[in-house]
Amino acid sequence: MKAFRWKAFGIILIWCIFVLVPATSAAVTQENTIVKVGEERCELCLIKIDMDDPCVRIDSVLAGESVGEQKKLPQILKRVEKQGGQIIAAINGSYFEPDQSGKTRLWSTLQRRGSFVHIGDFGTVMGVNGDGKLTFAHMVVKIIGRIKGEKDEQSFDVWGLNHSYIEDEAVAIFTSAYGKYTPEGERWAITVENNRVIAISTGTVPISVNGFVVVTGSQEKVDLFQEGEQVEYELAFVEAGRQDGYISGDSLDWSEMRTTVGAGPLLIKQGVIVLDAVKEGFQEEEFVSEKALFRSFIGQDMDGRLVLGVARFVTLHELSQALLEEGLVEAMNLDGGISSSMMLGDESLVGPYRKITDAIVITRFDVPPVRVFINEQELFYETDPVIQNNRTLVPLAKTCKALGVNYTVNEDEERIQINKGNTTVSFTLGDTNVQVNGKDHLLDTAPFKTEEKIYIPLRFLAEVFDLQVIWHPSRQITLNN
Repeated sequence: MKAFRWKAFGIILIWCIFVLVPATSAAVTQENTIVKVGEERCELCLIKIDMDDPCVRIDSVLAGESVGEQKKLPQILKRVEKQGGQIIAAINGSYFEPDQSGKTRLWSTLQRRGSFVHIGDFGTVMGVNGDGKLTFAHMVVKIIGRIKGEKDEQSFDVWGLNHSYIEDEAVAIFTSAYGKYTPEGERWAITVENNRVIAISTGTVPISVNGFVVVTGSQEKVDLFQEGEQVEYELAFVEAGRQDGYISGDSLDWSEMRTTVGAGPLLIKQGVIVLDAVKEGFQEEEFVSEKALFRSFIGQDMDGRLVLGVARFVTLHELSQALLEEGLVEAMNLDGGISSSMMLGDESLVGPYRKITDAIVITRFDVPPVRVFINEQELFYETDPVIQNNRTLVPLAKTCKALGVNYTVNEDEERIQINKGNTTVSFTLGDTNVQVNGKDHLLDTAPFKTEEKIYIPLRFLAEVFDLQVIWHPSRQITLNN
């Protein structure tokens, strides 16, 4: 198979041809084509992937452990390799503002493995559910904070998630996805752990993995909080457009999405060109109407295949027309220019020309990853469940939260205690003996700890708390009350 490799050195482009060996047994094709748009020639480098394969998964991957770190695409993929599976393909993702500190400000919405790590307020998002189905939408994510006092409840508006602002009146929430500490500065910081305010201070403060920090420069906003009060936030999703600011539209159900990547503008929707960059908040004339050195994009063709690609020397309008001719029925523009990078397996097809903050990575596993559903709602884990001795073990913290049970970990004794109501379960890491309300039971597989997570047996824990557990041949587990 012939493929093009694009390299830029200053303003000189080198175009070379090499023979590419497919990097995976999944249904993947790599194509290079020239589409004529009017009097212009649009050169496309494409990767097409069959998403009917249950072993294939799409992930949004950060460059580092926290939001805003930068690495080139091949270095980002080294992080993914540690999580297992075989990398099929990858492409650069969302927009960011680079600086010299090594940490940047993201501008787009990002959700990875079910958890939002950043929320932007412009452009389009692509959502991917647990089945690998793609949804493209003009979506605004509203963040609603709530303070529950002894006598009343009040709400507060939140401007952004893991995003810093210069305006004093801004209110932002920072989670551990941002890093170990809040941004530098002398703003007020309300530290929340396990949904309780534990400290109100100023300056840079630690961010608990079991909580978040509310940051603001407004004394009026700070006065809403008191230590000991319950504080939480929720996300609301609405389909919206931009005309003198956002106009709220209909609510969107985004609960099934495992991955969300924000970029834009949207190029094609349901087989029709819908390009309107200004309406989506892109105001720069050169971005909207001029030819770009590279433009990255992601979409879906009429056969349901995922399509990753990079075009060169095209306007957004020319790109939209070329992709429609190529058979795409959905398409979204990604960050481009020297941010454009694309790989097939371990081969770079485009770039890398510079460090980026995140990437869209497609991985294939030998068997479908285990999926867990609680009352028909899929539970997305930071690290996948594992199977040992025909038993499924799952990360402790997220499972307990989803089941509505409390837990404590005694690191010295390697003991885990889980309780709800009149039921208490006591596990010991590496030990198949477990106690339920003081009575001994024997497990098939012992709980264990990795560098990142504590894993516990799912079926045993669920049945102790009166949940019905069903294992499906598709490697899905359903838990029902």
